[in-house]
Amino acid sequence: MGDHRSRAPALTKAEVDELYVLFDKYDDDASGTLELDEFAKMMSNLGVIATKEDLKHLLAAIDDDNSGTIECGELVEYINRLIVEKYLHW
Repeated sequence: MGDHRSRAPALTKAEVDELYVLFDKYDDDASGTLELDEFAKMMSNLGVIATKEDLKHLLAAIDDDNSGTIECGELVEYINRLIVEKYLHW
């Protein structure tokens, strides 16, 4: 019996593809990034209830390059980090 922690989980290719589709749906100006208003709209439509201030903090946590916007790759990496952190704390 192998150690179930031998490989940390991550998003599958299909899940990443779905994230890109979702991301593009809310990228209203087709800039390749989500600004705060676009991000807030996406989160609201996903059922997340948060203040604008909370969303600013979340955007900043996802925004690895400190551009003030989120690129889809940053969102994918952030979600992967959350999955791994949760997995490691089982």
